[in-house]
Amino acid sequence: MSYLFIVNPFAGKRRALNVANTLARELPRATITATQGPKDAVKLAQQATQNVVIAVGGDGTVNEVINGLVHNTNKPSLGIVPLGTANLLAKYLGIETGSARFMNSTTKALDVGMLNNRAFVVAGGVGFDADMFARVRPGIKKLFGQLAYPVSLFETLFLNDLTLLTIQANGNTYQGYYCILCNIPHYGMLQIAKDASIDDGLLDLFVFTRKEIAQQLRYLVGMVTGTHQSFADVIHVKIEQAEINAQQPVLAHADAEVIGTTPIAVRVLKQAINVLV
Repeated sequence: MSYLFIVNPFAGKRRALNVANTLARELPRATITATQGPKDAVKLAQQATQNVVIAVGGDGTVNEVINGLVHNTNKPSLGIVPLGTANLLAKYLGIETGSARFMNSTTKALDVGMLNNRAFVVAGGVGFDADMFARVRPGIKKLFGQLAYPVSLFETLFLNDLTLLTIQANGNTYQGYYCILCNIPHYGMLQIAKDASIDDGLLDLFVFTRKEIAQQLRYLVGMVTGTHQSFADVIHVKIEQAEINAQQPVLAHADAEVIGTTPIAVRVLKQAINVLV
């Protein structure tokens, strides 16, 4: 068995390389590579010839590694050593911060959502939440971690003008001012899709049909409390694919990484990644 550690050297308060070196000493054939900049992890994971590729870092590193693995014909398994701010996928899988669960032999097959050519495993979105992520200032996130998101959220709430989306899925047409696509139940503090499963071959699509600030606040409270699924003005359907369009470009994100603008083609790669848990 061979292993490739793909390490964000700035993760875990700059201790990610030390963590990787410590773990690698327990393995017979291990290579450690530190990323140098954006998208490095994508290329490294796509070209990996090892049996297991281990993402050492936060959600951004995990997302980049998965974006590489879905195009790797060798089909390595994924290991995660979570050292980020939120560690959303790791928490869902029960992998504790800094732990070495990849040394286990148990694997779980994960669905991967695709927005155009970008992969996500937690959630994607078009409209409001993508605008919010685009407004997050790296300096504030570095200093205050998760607190950077509420600041960006309220900026988006009061400064952004939402554009009407047209979404085609399951043979139907839906309209709303933003949408969220979930692969797991929780997204940070939000309980968005209580019935979502990462291995059912489906994404949970939520379409929010009102644009007034008061309604956006109501939606937010609903997602925090998990009650939004009962709102008459929130559409919820399970999908395998969808097309999302707007009369002017609207931002989209995959796992909190802004990826571009509409039009967006959505699809699911069923059980595309094997993760060691």
